[in-house]
Amino acid sequence: MIEPRGNKLLVKVDQVEEKTKAGIIMPKMAQESEQRAANTGVVKSIGKAAWVDQGDGTPWAKAGERVIFVKYAGVVVKHQNEDYLILPDIDVIGVIKD
Repeated sequence: MIEPRGNKLLVKVDQVEEKTKAGIIMPKMAQESEQRAANTGVVKSIGKAAWVDQGDGTPWAKAGERVIFVKYAGVVVKHQNEDYLILPDIDVIGVIKD
């Protein structure tokens, strides 16, 4: 598994649907563009310095939680045929509570 360093987080980005709600199949190029623009996902791991310089330093998101992050933030990495995103803690703008 990929282990983020410093103030970085590893996030498994939510997948974009291949079909629209109306049942129209999206072209591959449109899917890839939409996937890069996706801005929600599940935190897989957190670097040791994440949120240290913000507030009291207590992480406000943890592994397993769904988060919202800034569009086009971070770096996409592929690991075992899965796409992940490594991004700085400051680019996480909220936690999704269901």
